[in-house]
Amino acid sequence: MVFLCNILFLFKQDTFTQQLKQDCHRTARALLGSINALSEHVLSVNKLYGLAHARVGLSVVAGHLADIVRQDIPPQAIPMDIWNVIEAAQQLCGQPHCILVK
Repeated sequence: MVFLCNILFLFKQDTFTQQLKQDCHRTARALLGSINALSEHVLSVNKLYGLAHARVGLSVVAGHLADIVRQDIPPQAIPMDIWNVIEAAQQLCGQPHCILVK
């Protein structure tokens, strides 16, 4: 069962990586949606999807943050869609179950 869950998780993570890197709005929704999925008390497909969304979404946020730092972009010049993704990641990371994502 664990092996099957791991295969499903890796497949969905790859799929989500392709989808979320292109769309900040979708990334923010995925991060916020993963909050509810990860708070479930039982292992389910929904929880695995939430975990995949969270990992990929946080990876996308890390890329945006690296670009901001590398290019020395001032806060007022950061596009609103990037801010929305960063705020969604902040909400996810403030949850007690966020340790699952690591």
